[in-house]
Amino acid sequence: MINKYMEMKLIAQSPDYSLYHGDARNLNLIPDRSIDLVIIDAPYGIEYISHHRKLKPKEMIIGDDKAISILRESFWEIKRVMKENSSLYLFTRWDMYPRVLELCDSFFDVRNVLLWIKNNWGMGNLKGSYATCDEWIIYAVKGNPELRGGRDHNVLLFKEVPSVKLIHPAQKPVGLLQYLIYKSSKPGDTVLDCFMGSGSSIVSAVSLGRYGIGIDIDEKYVRIAKARLEQITMPLGDLEIEPEGEIVWK
Repeated sequence: MINKYMEMKLIAQSPDYSLYHGDARNLNLIPDRSIDLVIIDAPYGIEYISHHRKLKPKEMIIGDDKAISILRESFWEIKRVMKENSSLYLFTRWDMYPRVLELCDSFFDVRNVLLWIKNNWGMGNLKGSYATCDEWIIYAVKGNPELRGGRDHNVLLFKEVPSVKLIHPAQKPVGLLQYLIYKSSKPGDTVLDCFMGSGSSIVSAVSLGRYGIGIDIDEKYVRIAKARLEQITMPLGDLEIEPEGEIVWK
């Protein structure tokens, strides 16, 4: 079947990573069963009444139905490139969780939902609803992989990226991503993020001695990710990470 979406265009490559301008619905340059771990934060629609952000609201808006359609078509490609006994982490919102869970469960074996507790509250009606200070992360697998470092609890405490340091409106903290990468991969494994944004997941993967493949539909962010990765002089090695989210270097 011919894929109608944009083909991947290589922007940067090194012994530690490859970065592409492309569409998550067409991973044409990635071989079947070659990925050990996938971490994605797909775009979801959001509407709010708030000034509690530096970034413009329009940067965050995409319809929820469209987001689900994009995710569904992406899952066909993601499942194809994942190895047997590999893992997937998918960030989502509490109000999108039922739809995303149903979709994810139709492609993969959903094991858990993780709750990431931030140090800040999110967008929303400042007077008419409770302030959201969490994000949900679906943990799903293809096959039967094992988690590293024991069985931690599913509540993760990591500080949100401060608004003054945000490069991308949905940017995730490197510490959180390092934790997920540590739990579900080992040094030398390949980590894919096909909704890469500014590249925090790939920075995290490379810093832990994994090979990172990052893809984003906005070439501007691919080049931002390239600049961030060029600042990493060498992998930092593997980590031991406590369940509370504290990182302990070996």
